[in-house]
Amino acid sequence: MLARQPLHHLARVELATECCALGEHDRARALLREVLRAAPGHLQALLALGETERRAGAPQAALAAFEAAARHHPALPRPLVEMAREWRRLGKPEEADRLLHRALVLAPECRPALLALAESALETGQQEKALALYRQVIATAADSLEAHLGAAEALQALGRIAEAMALLEEAEGRLGASPGLAARRVALLHLAGRWPEALALARRAAAAAPWHFGLWLERCQIELRLGEPEEVAACLEAAPAASAEQRARIEECRGRAAERAWRLEAARVHHEAALRHAPALAAAHDGLVRIGLLRLDLAAARHHLRASAARRQPAARGGLARAMETLAGQVLEDALLDEPAVARLRTLRDLPPAARIARHCDIVREHPESTAAALCLLLSLREAGLLDPPAPADGPSPIPRRIGQYWDEPEPPAEVAALMRSWPEANPGHVVQVFDHAAAQAYLAAHHPPAVLRAYLRARHPAMRADILRLAWLAREGGVWADADDRCLAPLETLPLAGARFLAYQEPLASLGNNLLGAVPDEPVIRLALALAVEAVNRGDQDSLWLATGPGLLSRAFARTLAAWEGAPEAWLRGRVVLPAARLFRAVAIGCHAPYRRTERHWLHPGAGRTARAC
Repeated sequence: MLARQPLHHLARVELATECCALGEHDRARALLREVLRAAPGHLQALLALGETERRAGAPQAALAAFEAAARHHPALPRPLVEMAREWRRLGKPEEADRLLHRALVLAPECRPALLALAESALETGQQEKALALYRQVIATAADSLEAHLGAAEALQALGRIAEAMALLEEAEGRLGASPGLAARRVALLHLAGRWPEALALARRAAAAAPWHFGLWLERCQIELRLGEPEEVAACLEAAPAASAEQRARIEECRGRAAERAWRLEAARVHHEAALRHAPALAAAHDGLVRIGLLRLDLAAARHHLRASAARRQPAARGGLARAMETLAGQVLEDALLDEPAVARLRTLRDLPPAARIARHCDIVREHPESTAAALCLLLSLREAGLLDPPAPADGPSPIPRRIGQYWDEPEPPAEVAALMRSWPEANPGHVVQVFDHAAAQAYLAAHHPPAVLRAYLRARHPAMRADILRLAWLAREGGVWADADDRCLAPLETLPLAGARFLAYQEPLASLGNNLLGAVPDEPVIRLALALAVEAVNRGDQDSLWLATGPGLLSRAFARTLAAWEGAPEAWLRGRVVLPAARLFRAVAIGCHAPYRRTERHWLHPGAGRTARAC
């Protein structure tokens, strides 16, 4: 077509659009600028140029193209909507909303403007406003799949998961089944902690629409949680890709699959490949932060942490300072303050995992407060195969058949209460003991020295109080502790607990997670963790919750107890089960969606009471 009509503008725009989708941004720019030299106000060419610059990660250039379209076509709302999207990416939501309202003056029922305003409201936590806008679109355009999906997302953010699911069923009845609706349903099931349902639906729907990238991506997220290695590999092999951005997401998923298998160099290669396809992909920067921390390349970790923060909040002030409040930022900050131990740990990176273990134990003994040393030891144990799940064995676990939980108020929110009920329902043979703030104080006063209760009362956040109570209860009673926002998916007997005197799971940073934590009474790791937590809180330390009383503390206690053992590590590890995350997640869905997680009541919220140390 181009050979016969070399000046056919629309053909060049279409070709440029295809080049942009393939990641050939320079070629797309050249084609579009050729059109614009001949027709400076060509609407489709200006909009396509703006989209090309957007996908190329050049927001200012994208904005300039959309502004040119608005100047040449002042009566059209579309350029204003695209300008608004770019201002939002640049961190100027007020300017974005002003432009959207201008678009609505031109066309009061402009669907893209209403949808963009709804999206803005969602991003800024105005879920009720977003829901009203999405419903306004549905009232006038009942066939809008985007409006139904957005309304379901708003309901999900409000914690109204059942309403969101009902809305999707209504949309399916009205619009027919679609991969987009299936993808949103998978996402809702995933958020609600109904992980086996989410996985089954994702596999069925993806088999029916293997070409739909959004559905594949939702399936991949849940496969990475629960799937066996061969199932994850099959999912990745089936990935459809039609654009550079989609290829970037696939590479990022391959990176996470490699991380899950602790193949760190392969993970680094995949995450870097993702950034070559889409430099603005924050998730790939997040993966490289994790790799940098695990490999003790702290400069790389800090670079990618800053880049991730810049991609998520382009115009936010104090980007690195805000990024340091994330979990990865907390671990990085602690490592930067621990240079003597980190310098020694770096010298061991190229040794085989088994050869590193004894030397890591030496460093743990010499630097007992070093979280970096503890994480390196845990990583080496995993890489050496010493933390592999034990072979199935007969006989009961010595861990008592008790389950402990905590919510500081007498009546948990309805969605939290439903999650807590999943534990006795799945484990009828276990005694479940639920503490609120008053019951926790009474228990600690009756069964522990005054220093433990003092630390509990001095804790600056409910999650920190839960950490102290969890350790105190496990140290004395023994049993299994489960976080209140975790859903039990299968009986605890489905976990490899035969002979186990300690149970935890390993997080992506090699740390020991404490969402689900099991132990026999008087287990040394738990006793040491409790003593260290009580001492730190009563001393007034200002470490983050994760480091002071959470997984960072638990990891240090585990490493210190192993390092103090005078025999072979294999003998000490016998009976201490540290599950891979995917193995635990087939029985427990951690961190299920609940509205409180968006507030300061959640331990990772920026206002959760952490006092940052100088870095």
